[in-house]
Amino acid sequence: KGSPLSIPVEIHWDLFNTKNPLEKYAFRINTEEFWNSIEPVAVGTETGQVMSPENQVIYLCCHLLKESYADEKWTKDIDLVVRYYQDRIDWQELASRAARYKVRKTVWFALSYVNRFYGTRLPENLMESLGQTGPGSYERHIMQRLFRNKRIGRLRLLGLYLSAIETPIDRARALLGVGPYIVRRSAMMKRKFHFPEACRNPHERESSH
Repeated sequence: KGSPLSIPVEIHWDLFNTKNPLEKYAFRINTEEFWNSIEPVAVGTETGQVMSPENQVIYLCCHLLKESYADEKWTKDIDLVVRYYQDRIDWQELASRAARYKVRKTVWFALSYVNRFYGTRLPENLMESLGQTGPGSYERHIMQRLFRNKRIGRLRLLGLYLSAIETPIDRARALLGVGPYIVRRSAMMKRKFHFPEACRNPHERESSH
């Protein structure tokens, strides 16, 4: 009893912010295909829906880059999902989807990091299946920085995004678009929003009288 529980809900229309040119060109994931391969899951007495194991891994790897590798919970999520679905994940299918969505390097980098950090068991030929034989100098630098518990700064994050974008033309498009996007987003964040009286918290309305 007492006051009702208030749970904020953040609504997403897509898996990533496609208005952000870095996310738009780095994560070419087809959301519709993800919806078409969802699976049922029991949650208590109810039935929910979750991504397939392969899509969960791909999404979490991309989300880890989106979150700048800033919180261990994002890396731990990948480790736990791989361990839970270890015998169910079709790694060849995962690599095929990563290639189709042009996120092979992002998936490779995230799984390499999680493997080193948690000892997460991965197939021996997975990295080759993802088209990667080893980290470049920039990726090695970023990974060493992460292992020293240092956050990725904005410029380094930009470099990691650009290294994840597969084609030169898309890298150029992302670079050309990121400046105007930051300006527009900064302007939007500075705006003051005024909510109608009926939408305000009732406790705030009471205290204002």
